Amino acid sequence: MKGGMRVISEGWQEEKKESWVESAESEKRRQEEREGKGVRRKMMKKEETEVTGGERQEAKKAVWEEGAEKERKREEEREEEEIRKRGEVRAMERLEEWKENAEKEKKKREDRMDGEEENGRLEDEGGK
Repeated sequence: MKGGMRVISEGWQEEKKESWVESAESEKRRQEEREGKGVRRKMMKKEETEVTGGERQEAKKAVWEEGAEKERKREEEREEEEIRKRGEVRAMERLEEWKENAEKEKKKREDRMDGEEENGRLEDEGGK
């Protein structure tokens, strides 16, 4: 029996060795795969960073262009407002000028009327 046990024991130890070797090999394979994955991850991350960097630049450019467009619109609005105000000022100046001219004309008419009345009185007094 001892011989039988020994064979079984040796067989078991062989299997144990084989399984240990297999597990060591499989572990080594797993590590290599992980390292490979790690390298792949690093490469992918680098590519993502490059892509993200490009996307960031595009996003910054888009934001800058949008800001420039808003500023251009604001400038146009300011210019339009300035033109409108100048137009209003000119209109007010013309209105004031028109009022002054109307007052001057009225004054001239009144002066003429007064002059005619005086002339009429003088003629009446002189003729009597």
